[in-house]
Amino acid sequence: MPMTKIKDCDAVKCVYNKDGGCHTYGINVGDDTPVCDTYMVGAEKAGVAAMGGIGSCKVKDCYYNNALECSAKEIHMHQKRGHVDCTTFRTK
Repeated sequence: MPMTKIKDCDAVKCVYNKDGGCHTYGINVGDDTPVCDTYMVGAEKAGVAAMGGIGSCKVKDCYYNNALECSAKEIHMHQKRGHVDCTTFRTK
C-alpha cells in the first residue's frame, strides 16, 4: 500500500508547514482522537522538499486505519485550538 499523502495543512506555525503543506516524510496521527502527534511550533522551519505523508495512524475507530496504516487516498489537516486534527477522519 502506498503512503497516504497530506493534501493540505493550515497549521502555519508548525515547523514542518511550508506554504500550506506538510514537508516531513511522515507524521503520526492520534491515539483516541485524530490529532497530529508530529505537530511542533517553532520559528525555524524544518523538513524536506517532499509532500508529507502519514507514517502511522493510531486511531482505532478510524475507517481508514488498516493495521496502523492510513488507507485514505489523501488527507487534510486542520488547526484547532492549539492542536492539529486530521479532518479526513471517519468513524468505522
